[in-house]
Amino acid sequence: NWSDLVATSEPDATPEPEQQDEQDTSVTEGLQIDINGIEIVDARLSYQDAQSAQNIAINAFNLTTSALSFNEPVKLTSDFIVRLNELELAIDLAGRLTANPETGAYSFDDLVIHQTAKGPAIPAGEQSVIARLNLNANTETQVLAIDQLTVDALGVSVQGTLQLSQFLLEPRYTGQLSSNTFNLRQLMDQLGSALPKTQNSEAFSSTSIQLDFSGDTNKVGIKPL
Repeated sequence: NWSDLVATSEPDATPEPEQQDEQDTSVTEGLQIDINGIEIVDARLSYQDAQSAQNIAINAFNLTTSALSFNEPVKLTSDFIVRLNELELAIDLAGRLTANPETGAYSFDDLVIHQTAKGPAIPAGEQSVIARLNLNANTETQVLAIDQLTVDALGVSVQGTLQLSQFLLEPRYTGQLSSNTFNLRQLMDQLGSALPKTQNSEAFSSTSIQLDFSGDTNKVGIKPL
């Protein structure tokens, strides 16, 4: 609220209705706010839910942006650590955010997210995942699209696309996923599990996945697999 920033020199005086209208118009037409960027350093946020015994903490939160302007790309980088009970997740992300509140269009281009998870439930105690994607969403049409998606983890690289419709009301989704060729037996060993013994020791050593999927909150279909 910036009404106090444009107060008249005589705050006790009550202008006539016509004078007030003229003043409001001039203020609206002449007002321009430029933000050269935002920088947040070492912020912390904690949330405790006694009923569910959940403790969530965000530590060492850093955020830096370029100049802010609607409908213009804004460079954004951020890094922070999330602790959820015994799980620790370190996240670094960077990309270009474009927002147009008038049309409801939002996009995040060249988004790169590097995540490292630590905890007793994580295989080998620590694992890293790198995701790259472009995201476009529109709150008016309720369509969200993710393309050029790549996720790399444990020697497996997955590429794909995802589209959500009616995501604010009744989400429906379609997409495709495919992977590189990887050693499934080694992957299961890294995850702390094991495949059954096979007569051929080379079985499961060359595996890849390709599928199309669709569904909603009640069902999912995969065809073809």
